[in-house]
Amino acid sequence: MEAALSRFRCFDCHCTDLDDAPELQGNEMSLHQLSFARGDWSEEVVERKPSLASKPREELKAMMKTFAERGAQGVPILLFDEFSGVLCPGMYQLDEQLQTLQFLPEDTADSCPYGTPVQTAQVDQVLEVHQSTEAIHHVEPGAWKELSEEERSRLLVLVYQIEAPDRLAAIDCRKVCFLEVDCESSRMFATCIRILRRYFRETQQSLREI
Repeated sequence: MEAALSRFRCFDCHCTDLDDAPELQGNEMSLHQLSFARGDWSEEVVERKPSLASKPREELKAMMKTFAERGAQGVPILLFDEFSGVLCPGMYQLDEQLQTLQFLPEDTADSCPYGTPVQTAQVDQVLEVHQSTEAIHHVEPGAWKELSEEERSRLLVLVYQIEAPDRLAAIDCRKVCFLEVDCESSRMFATCIRILRRYFRETQQSLREI
């Protein structure tokens, strides 16, 4: 994990919006080149995200380290069924290379809304990550009403794709909804996944251009 974290060099964190981020050269990557990905949610229900430029570089480094260490140990969460509103205990884990997320429901009857016991998402295959009220458009109205205000502040929706074995087949898009332990941890998850996603995608693009 330390080796993976060492690839993220937090120098001058002068972040702008994602579309304005400078182009990468080779395999160079700094957090000052990263920012939040824009989501397709309504401006009426979502507060504008603060720029990463407002976060000191040491704060970003500490946040990423905390996120990686928590993920490696396994983080207790509540998995949320966006159709029924059912909550069931589970956990997510992040591998030491910071590339793979696994979501595991506990082996209980309440976990039956999830067709498979484990959902696995590659960070570079994440399409969207929404936190709190950003997630409203990914949840059925009835299920949304089942959540309290405090629970909504902890809600995360991760949308990711799985590449089909047959290149001619359609890409399989999936979604996992869950509640972090608190609002601050929920914000940290969304921020760090956006940073990691941008890093891995830019690194892959740079390697293809070599």
